[in-house]
Amino acid sequence: TARPPTVGYRVSRFVRRNRVPVGAGAVITVILVVAGVLLVRSEARAEAEAARAEAEAETANVVTDFVFDLLSAAGLEESNGREIPVGEVMDSAAARLRTELGAAPVARARLAGLIGQVYNQFGEHVFADSMVAYGREVLAEAPTEATLVDLLIAESYVAEALSDYPRAIAKADSARAIIDAGEADPVNLSLAMEIVALGRGNLGEFDEAVVAIRRAVAADSVTMEEDGGARLGQTLSVLGQLEGLRGNIDEAVRWMEEGLKWTSRSLGEDDIRSHEIRIALGTALVNAGRNEEAVVWSEQALDGTRGTLGPGHPLTLSAQTLHALNLGRVGRVDEALPLAEEALRLRRDQVDPGHPDIGYALNSAATLAQATGDLDRAYDYFEEAHGIFQNLLGDDNAATATMIGRMARINLARGDTLAALTQLEASAAGFYNGGAPNPETVATMFDELITVLEARGATAEIERIRREYPLDEPAGGGEG
Repeated sequence: TARPPTVGYRVSRFVRRNRVPVGAGAVITVILVVAGVLLVRSEARAEAEAARAEAEAETANVVTDFVFDLLSAAGLEESNGREIPVGEVMDSAAARLRTELGAAPVARARLAGLIGQVYNQFGEHVFADSMVAYGREVLAEAPTEATLVDLLIAESYVAEALSDYPRAIAKADSARAIIDAGEADPVNLSLAMEIVALGRGNLGEFDEAVVAIRRAVAADSVTMEEDGGARLGQTLSVLGQLEGLRGNIDEAVRWMEEGLKWTSRSLGEDDIRSHEIRIALGTALVNAGRNEEAVVWSEQALDGTRGTLGPGHPLTLSAQTLHALNLGRVGRVDEALPLAEEALRLRRDQVDPGHPDIGYALNSAATLAQATGDLDRAYDYFEEAHGIFQNLLGDDNAATATMIGRMARINLARGDTLAALTQLEASAAGFYNGGAPNPETVATMFDELITVLEARGATAEIERIRREYPLDEPAGGGEG
């Protein structure tokens, strides 16, 4: 008998036979990228594990049918070019998932992870977190280690997006332990190790990060023949990001360029993951002082994401903001500021006012407004960004401390030294109490504060600062 069409075949045939309306393209592209990985893994499990083949095949079919319904809801056949908000599609999918598929807990759990990952791609991290938690709850009805690994990795991605690195590391490491025990698909090992590596790197634990990234590269070597080096490209990009965190900027650029080569070769120049590496590469080139090259890469990233995902996708807006900043760095500020403000406006239309993406977009617009000499406009943007980060992350966080420090510098330029001193101390204290990426940042902030105090002859205040914030102790006061 003829073998039934696989999920991968059905997806590719469906997409070829249905033109994607421009308005729905961003939603559909992300659904296909996330769902495609999940569905292909389902097929691999169904074929590789004879004892579970029938159950896995049935789960894969249920997942496939739901995803096809989701693609139709996104407007693949019926939108007629109408702009379909991602929230409308995914909220509908989340609601349906809770009321349908009652007899298929594994499929429901796997789909909850899928919906959570799509939410995460669009910057809706809180909704993503709740969907993954729902998946874990459902999976308890019929636990399988393979699906648990999928959910743990999905949760670790959400935690990473929320800058909760200890949680991201813990979840990814739990997935790694299940894989090492031979209870789940080893294809996931590289993903888990990349998340551990980035989490360790962001916490300054670089030796542990290197161990994790080496395991990821070893896992990628096993899948090279199957995926053409797609996973290796992603891992090399992560290695580049780690080198950037360590301050090895030239090495960061080298590994990201190598990662982009492998990713583009295996997945295509216009794949989302290729665009993500271009954005990271543009940032690394700026940090290396190679501004003209950075403009070229960020322009490619912006053109590519606009064409693939549409002008309003969060990744497109990230590319637009990066390109605006790069234009500003090469003196093209008059072009840059409108581009950054447009990205800010579009993101405001998509998410709540207190969303962290708004804070980052405000910071970029403020930086460019300051470069044009419009200090009032820049101050207002920095102040709004500070309020967002303070509400989300507290005072002792690098983002919060950075924003109030920038407000202080504008007040110094305006001649409002008293306000600036209050803000500089708040910024220095925020870095000191746990927000600094390294001790040098703490020392730099206090040097700046003390320089202003010395200019005012405020000897008593300098002594108080040095007494309250002894710099020979670790940031955070030395407490664990």
